[in-house]
Amino acid sequence: EIKGNTPLALYQQEYECSFLESASSFFRLSRQNTYEPESTIPEHEYQLGVDLAKYQDWTVVTPFDLNTFKALPQDRFNQVDWNLQKARIQIAWHKYGKPNTVLDATGVGDPIVEDLTKAGMTTTPFKFTEASKRELLTHLALLLEQDKIKIPNDPDLLAELDAIQWELTEQGKTKIATVEGMHDDRVMSLALAVWGQSTPRP
Repeated sequence: EIKGNTPLALYQQEYECSFLESASSFFRLSRQNTYEPESTIPEHEYQLGVDLAKYQDWTVVTPFDLNTFKALPQDRFNQVDWNLQKARIQIAWHKYGKPNTVLDATGVGDPIVEDLTKAGMTTTPFKFTEASKRELLTHLALLLEQDKIKIPNDPDLLAELDAIQWELTEQGKTKIATVEGMHDDRVMSLALAVWGQSTPRP
């Protein structure tokens, strides 16, 4: 049961005494689970994942098809004006049939989520802490390792997935870290898009 709910690298270290190196890739089989993006299917159900920009970061919107379990191409932008960002998120929400939208509600994201909810959007706020981030990324890692989802063959997304690694602290504990100089907004948006989903809907 534990093995089925733990990323392989961590399971091997914790239960099979096969210790991680100083840095080990967190996401496995990401390239084996890519596909060439298809067009939106109007009658399908979707969920959106939105990672909001923080200073130098980008806002990323990821649509996820709940019937095929395929993530669609991401919309990535870094307009500073929050009203423009909210408008762009609302456009995506209408485009995909007004689906549930899982949004980063950490810090400056909290009032943005509140405004979008007041505007009529169906939202699920997600607050990032060290524990919740680990849970979020572990869920995405398991979906990829278990060959349950497909992601776009997007070099930038794949590069970000590669940049997220397990690291060992001096105390021998594991932590999740992003390679210095790399962004993680595409990965976080994807992880939010698949959050709470485990099997495709008929």
